[in-house]
Amino acid sequence: MPISQGEKLWGLLVAYQNSQPRYWQEEEINLLAQVGVQLGVALQQAESLKKMQLQKEEIAQTLKELQITQSHLIQSEKMAGLGQLIAGLAHEINNPISFIYGNIPYVILLPSSFFLLPSSFFLRVLSSYIPPVP
Repeated sequence: MPISQGEKLWGLLVAYQNSQPRYWQEEEINLLAQVGVQLGVALQQAESLKKMQLQKEEIAQTLKELQITQSHLIQSEKMAGLGQLIAGLAHEINNPISFIYGNIPYVILLPSSFFLLPSSFFLRVLSSYIPPVP
């Protein structure tokens, strides 16, 4: 009896009796034919199972790679955010420092110029900042 796996012939099922020639009955022949068909179905299922297991392993490997990539992406985003934070902080620190550094020559010259101004100038400037007494 042929054992087929789909359209492909996989093998043959042979039954014989050693002691003497045997005349097979129709039911026995049908039984062997059904066994051959079932063996073919079992072979197809075994091959399908093997393919599914390989696909499962490939999917598991792909999932693992995606998780690693996701972890790297999250880490990169964290580092980019930290870089932006540090850049903003450096900018906020640099602005007052630049202002102070840029005005140091004027601060050095300012005390000597105070002595050259009349005292009425200082009173006028100060009075503009002091609220009047009611």
